[in-house]
Amino acid sequence: MLPDMELRKVSGCDDDECPAVYLSDRGTAVVRGDQVPIHDGPTLSSGEAAVELPVETVLHAVAALSGSAALRPDEDSGRY
Repeated sequence: MLPDMELRKVSGCDDDECPAVYLSDRGTAVVRGDQVPIHDGPTLSSGEAAVELPVETVLHAVAALSGSAALRPDEDSGRY
């Protein structure tokens, strides 16, 4: 089991009840959205889910992270 991670919201609404994109302290992106059924498409592994995000949320996250120091690990800790 993986340890808990710290998340920082980079895109989405101001409350915690909408699609959003987060940057983790592991240097990964975590997305929150409505789970969608997959009838014809990728096969999901155990523990995976396909989620739907508005394109604007994804584009805002990319713009917020482009050239951001948040995308480079801390020199001392190696954490994002």
